[in-house]
Amino acid sequence: MTNNFTERAGIYVHIPFCKRKCNYCDFKSFPYPERSEEYFNALKKEILNTDAVCKTIDTVYFGGGTPSFVDERYIVDVFNLLRNKFDFDLSEATIEANPESITKSKLLAYKSAGFDRLSIGVQSLSDDVLKFLGRVHDSDMAKSAVKTALEFFDNVSCDIMLVGQSAESVAKDIEYLSASGVKHLSCYMLQIEEGTPFYDRYIKNDIKLPTDDELADLFSFAIAKLKSLGYKRYEVSNFCKRGYEAKHNLGYWVRKPYYGFGLSAHSLIGNERYGNQSAFDEYVSDPLKREFKEVLSESDIELEKIMLALRTSHGVLKEEILNKPDFYDKYKNYFYIKGDRISLNDKGFMIMNKILVDLFQ
Repeated sequence: MTNNFTERAGIYVHIPFCKRKCNYCDFKSFPYPERSEEYFNALKKEILNTDAVCKTIDTVYFGGGTPSFVDERYIVDVFNLLRNKFDFDLSEATIEANPESITKSKLLAYKSAGFDRLSIGVQSLSDDVLKFLGRVHDSDMAKSAVKTALEFFDNVSCDIMLVGQSAESVAKDIEYLSASGVKHLSCYMLQIEEGTPFYDRYIKNDIKLPTDDELADLFSFAIAKLKSLGYKRYEVSNFCKRGYEAKHNLGYWVRKPYYGFGLSAHSLIGNERYGNQSAFDEYVSDPLKREFKEVLSESDIELEKIMLALRTSHGVLKEEILNKPDFYDKYKNYFYIKGDRISLNDKGFMIMNKILVDLFQ
C-alpha cells in the first residue's frame, strides 16, 4: 500500500453494546454498559494511532450494536476526535439507534455534534413480530421514536424485517413510515445465522419459519408497495425517496476507501483490507492488533468492483456482461440495460448470488 494515497474516504465506527441480543442477530454486540469507558478508551487509542493515509473524510457511520444504548457523551467525544484527526468535508454522518434508547437529549447531542442522518431499527410495527424477533421495543415505542427522530432529523431511515408476516401487515408498516416522513427504508428477509438463538431453535425443529419462496413473494410485495409510494430501489435491500440514498453505504458498493474503527470493524485502504479483533477482551487490551490483513491483486479488485456494482441499480458498463454471450443469453431476462450501463432487475436481485457465481466461474 502506498503512502501517498489521497482519495476521499468514509469512516465506520462500531459500537458493540446492546441492551439484549435479538433472536436473529449475529453481529458483534455485548450487554456490557459497565465497560463503556474501557471500550471507548481503546477506540480512541486506535483512532489516534491510525495512519491517516486518506486524509479527507466525506461520510461517517456509527453502527452496532446499538450506538444509542450508550451515554451520548461517548459518541460525541469520538466524533470530535475523528474531526480533529481527519479533514472533515462531510456529505453525510449517520448514527444507528433503537427505539427503546432514543431520547430527545441524545438526538440533540447527535445533531449538535454533526450527525445529519438517523437509522432506526424498527423492524416491524407489529407487537407479535417484534416479540418473535426478540426485540426490546414494542410498536408504540417504535412509532414514538420515529416521530421524535423526525423532529430533529430530516433524513431518517428505518429497517423493516420480513419474517413471514402477512402482506397486509407489511403494507401497514410501510404506509405508516412513509406517511410519517421517513425518507429511506431498508427491507430485509429473515436469515437464520449460525450462533444465533434462532439457529439453535431451527436445528431442533423448535421454530416455524416461512419457506424461501414465501419470503421471496413477501419481498416482491414489499418492493411493489415501496415503489408505489415513491421509494426508489437503488440497492438490493435499500429504498429511498429521491436524493436520500445512503451515501456511506453506496461507498462500499463502489469500493471507496474506508476506515473501520472498533471491535471487528474492517477497513479498505488502497489495495489493502484488514479487520480488527472480534473478541471484546482482545480488542480492548490491544486495539491496534489486526485479526486479519490481505493485499488484493488487480484481478481481485476488478472482480470485486463488478460484484459490488451489481448490487446497485447503477450496475456496470454493459460490456462487462455482454462480452460473455453465453452467460448473458442464460440470464438476459434478469438484466436491465439503460444507455451504456447494465444492472440486475427485481427478478435478478432475487437470484443475485446464483448469477454472480455463474458470472465468475
